[in-house]
Amino acid sequence: MGVLFDEVLQEAMAACPRQRHALEQPLLDEVDLEGSALRLPWWHEVEAVCALIPGHYETAQVLQLLRMRVGDRVLLLGPRGNYWTELLVRIGASELLVIEPDEMRRATLIARWKRLGLDELCAEHDCDVRWGGCVELADEARRSEPYWDRMLLTGALPRLPLELLTGLTHDGQALVVVGDDEPAVLQLVTPTSKQELTAQWITCWGVDEFGPEVASVLAGLEPPLEGVAEAVEVSEDERIRAWTLANNDARPIRS
Repeated sequence: MGVLFDEVLQEAMAACPRQRHALEQPLLDEVDLEGSALRLPWWHEVEAVCALIPGHYETAQVLQLLRMRVGDRVLLLGPRGNYWTELLVRIGASELLVIEPDEMRRATLIARWKRLGLDELCAEHDCDVRWGGCVELADEARRSEPYWDRMLLTGALPRLPLELLTGLTHDGQALVVVGDDEPAVLQLVTPTSKQELTAQWITCWGVDEFGPEVASVLAGLEPPLEGVAEAVEVSEDERIRAWTLANNDARPIRS
């Protein structure tokens, strides 16, 4: 699993700099960090769930496991910034539903996406990108017919979200992280019939746990009420703090 053998993904990663999806560096002159092992924060509160952009190694291994095909419809729960969203567009998704449960984070992601001109990238690749929160996640968990070719859930859940996974097409597959008190395990889930799924354990994956609102929605409870949120403008002090704590190895922050 240590080799990037997917040429389409390799080209996409070469065309998509990870650094541009991070918070601006708190320096007068930005340093090129594309080849660096530094953790890149996209959200100023780095203690929060999924506040760091995935690294190159993690990106290559996970997205290769997803086995994306051109034209696939993809559900992404927990985007961890816009880096993976852009890569999924570049490697061929025709439709992409990005679920970010937090309203302020979602508004911020959308604003940054537009600021980078990535709507034009979607038009170029003929990909429809939509954004949603817990309400849209609840709708997907109640979906009665298969629809999604690929699902990628980037946070840990206490159990497999069976209701959500029924939305996979007959040749679809999902990457789901399951773990509560024990180390979280990345599982590859595929339908074996209309009412049966097979889960293959792949490896331990040290990701954050999704918040309780995600688990409750996937268990069939009503989603929490949402207000109208605006994108967050991050101050210089907040950026300094985010970059400092993201790369402080004394803190239990996952890369």
